Amino acid sequence: MRKVLFLVMAIALLSVAAFGVVGSAAWFSDDATVPISATGATLDIRAEVGPPGGPMTWYDPTGVTLEVEDLAPGALSDKTMISVQNKPAVDSSLAVKYRYTSSKTSSTPGFWAALNVQVEYGACVSNDLGSVAGLIYDGPLSGLAFTNADNTYHGGSALPVNYTHCYRFAFYLDETAGNDLQGGSARFDIVVDATQPENPGW
Repeated sequence: MRKVLFLVMAIALLSVAAFGVVGSAAWFSDDATVPISATGATLDIRAEVGPPGGPMTWYDPTGVTLEVEDLAPGALSDKTMISVQNKPAVDSSLAVKYRYTSSKTSSTPGFWAALNVQVEYGACVSNDLGSVAGLIYDGPLSGLAFTNADNTYHGGSALPVNYTHCYRFAFYLDETAGNDLQGGSARFDIVVDATQPENPGW
């Protein structure tokens, strides 16, 4: 029994001695700190709307309703600029990708279904298209859908801060529209959605 007790005491003393050697060792050390403040980015677009070459109204997010009158089958309406601007850096700090769609508010029977739209795109010059790159959409207004990726003039690139991509819209009734649509009407929105380019959602 004494031998066992002596052995236990010897192990305990060795443990204390070993801990004391390690615990009392001196180590050189240093550190550095990097103060960081993180802030969120801002993303803010607006639509610029008006007749080609005329004064533009900024729709942010809504504005005065545009009146498109006297539509007839196959006859283009007066053209209207509905462009998208990524606001200056005071409001927006991210490039954006965007898409155009339409949304019906109301319609007399058959009128919405017969509404078509033609959309041109190209260089922005004095609130108009200085040079038309081509048609980006021509078909039923209910199916309107295009994105910056479809804009070959800008190489399908995202819209940088404080830049505008210009589009010119003309509306018309489908060539097959009948007399029953005379005096008809519809109210709708042209919707411009924007998100950061990394968003895989669309």
